[in-house]
Amino acid sequence: MAVLCLAAVVAVFLIISGIRLVNKNPNLVPPSTTVTTATSHVHHTAFVAPISAAQLAQYEQYAQGLQKANAVATKGFVSAGSTPTTTQLTVVATPYRSSLNLYDFQLNFIQWPASMQTAIELDHTQLKALMSFLPSISSVSPTGISAWLSQLHSRTGLAQTADNQVREDLGLPISTSFP
Repeated sequence: MAVLCLAAVVAVFLIISGIRLVNKNPNLVPPSTTVTTATSHVHHTAFVAPISAAQLAQYEQYAQGLQKANAVATKGFVSAGSTPTTTQLTVVATPYRSSLNLYDFQLNFIQWPASMQTAIELDHTQLKALMSFLPSISSVSPTGISAWLSQLHSRTGLAQTADNQVREDLGLPISTSFP
């Protein structure tokens, strides 16, 4: 049993070392290849994320937390029904704001390369705008709830677009989880 555990640790170490070596020396990345068919050319290239494998794993963990928060908020907003009350929406908006704040804070723990600074700053800006908007539900009149929900949808769309730019820069699939 100990030998199997040791072998697993060695395998993980070799994989991580290989990833770090490729990240430090881009010349080690395999060149792109071209496959020729009768009707078209297909190009295959290896994508190397602009951050380390450990940072990418950390980002994916943070993003997974955001996606869970988005799913809970979406479910809460939908469960409030077609004519929700301010109280029903506040119960959803308050914890969602806390989750957004946590995600925004966590993004600061990743060493972002200069090439991604604009995308990260835009992501922070859109998340902060959404977080600033959410508490306004507590002062919305019953006749203004529909307009508030429309504005929420617009703001979450902007936040999702900004966050998806970061995901795209990291070679990750886009997210459609924002409420």
